[in-house]
Amino acid sequence: MTHVDFRVRILPEDTEYLRKSPPEEFMYDAVDANLLMLVDGQSPFPCAGHRISPDGSLESVPILVFVWRLAQAVEQLQSRNVSDKQVSVTSTPFEIRFERRGENVTLRVEEISTRGGHELARTVLPLRELISQTTSTAQLVFLGVIGENPRLEANWALRGLRGTISALQAADRGVPPI
Repeated sequence: MTHVDFRVRILPEDTEYLRKSPPEEFMYDAVDANLLMLVDGQSPFPCAGHRISPDGSLESVPILVFVWRLAQAVEQLQSRNVSDKQVSVTSTPFEIRFERRGENVTLRVEEISTRGGHELARTVLPLRELISQTTSTAQLVFLGVIGENPRLEANWALRGLRGTISALQAADRGVPPI
C-alpha cells in the first residue's frame, strides 16, 4: 500500500484559461483544481468541512502553487539534508508537515486555526516513496498544463516547476545531490 497519494483534477473553467493564456501573461496562481490527498488510503480532511467534497477532496486549490511548493519541500528534504519542512495547502486552513529521520519521513496533515494546529493524519514512509509520489504528481500536473497549451512551457513559473521536477526525478533515480 502507498502511504501517501495525491490526485488532482483541474477545474473545467481553468482548463479554458490554460488554453487561452499567452506565456507572458499566464498567472500560475490562477489555476485551481480539486485535490484529493490520501494518507494510508483515506482522506484526512473532514467531509463536512468548507470546500471539501463528499469524497474528501479539497476544492479550488491553486494547484500549481501547491504542487511547486510540495516539490520544493520534498527536494529540499532529499538534497539539502533539511530535516523539517512544512507546506501550506494554499487557500485552505491545512498544512502538511514533514520530519525526516534518516531514510524515513513522518508526514503529518494539520488543520491550522487561531488556537494552533490540530493533527488530522500521520504516517511514516520511506523518503524514496515520498519523492516518487511527489515527482509523479508534479509531473502529471505540469504535463496536464502543457498538454492544454504547449506555449506555456515558456512561462517563467512553469520553467521553475520543470527544474524542480527534474531535481526530483534525479533523486527518484537515486542520483546523489550536487
